[in-house]
Amino acid sequence: RDKGKMVLPETELYELLQVQRRRIISWSNNLHQRDLDQLMQTAVQVSSSVTGSLQSSAEVLDKANRWSRIRGERSIGRWAVGSTRTATSLTCQEGNQAIDEIPKPSLVQHRERSVSATVGLVMDADNLGVEIDMQIGQMTLRAKHLEALETRIANDLDVKSLLGDATMQASLLDKAEHCRRYRIV
Repeated sequence: RDKGKMVLPETELYELLQVQRRRIISWSNNLHQRDLDQLMQTAVQVSSSVTGSLQSSAEVLDKANRWSRIRGERSIGRWAVGSTRTATSLTCQEGNQAIDEIPKPSLVQHRERSVSATVGLVMDADNLGVEIDMQIGQMTLRAKHLEALETRIANDLDVKSLLGDATMQASLLDKAEHCRRYRIV
């Protein structure tokens, strides 16, 4: 470790992933919904954070996401956000009401529990919001692959003054002859 950073070449991390990927996929296939959601959301947070670290106070982790396996032979080890755990229930309000008044029902949103729920399946499609492919160690946001922001752009004085000196992940949104539009993650 050097100043809180792990000094390990990316090539060695990728080699470790390739050697262990079957075990990782088999293990994740046996997880219940809550544990899978926590694993995937943590992976999204770490890979999309500016510092590349897990910060418990960070609010980028959307705990309402419900992750699902992507269906198909070619999709082993691929996961995507299939739905949310937000549910709506009908409740009756009680309180200081007159005797002749009937309590009015209201809709209340809450999170469904998924401690031991089985993991669902989604169809492979181009419009998946967030996808993690454990076979190759890749995260895709809205059909766009994350990659390090081009060095030429990251070293631009305006970019450095706005975003600092950290390594940034980016997703290419649009590309024209003389213009590229990125989403910084």
